[in-house]
Amino acid sequence: MPLALCDMRSVRPHEMVFAEFFSRRQPPARGYGYRLIHSPSQCWSYFPSMTPDEVIVHKQYDTMEMCPSSRGVFHGAVRDPNTSRHAPLRETIEVRILASFHDETDKLARVQRFQSEIRIAS
Repeated sequence: MPLALCDMRSVRPHEMVFAEFFSRRQPPARGYGYRLIHSPSQCWSYFPSMTPDEVIVHKQYDTMEMCPSSRGVFHGAVRDPNTSRHAPLRETIEVRILASFHDETDKLARVQRFQSEIRIAS
């Protein structure tokens, strides 16, 4: 099951929906993230022939990005009908890096803008 990445330029804003989740830490905390509604116009790429010495690097999430469809990259494991049923299972190692390029001048405004995008059911 190779990893597939979506070209976010092919995602329309109405195809992105918010989903509530709970973290695994104790005590669990509520969070919100985007989920993607499938559309035939979305462009996905996958890498079925990667070797153990190759890596994929992609932007997980950019809190400073104004446009929701540019904040991150939708990704997931996909079934490849061309893969032999005897192929070894895909292994993944995630390494996340936080990069801060400048001081944030108005965090409250950014947080409020993000929260205004979320429709929270009571």
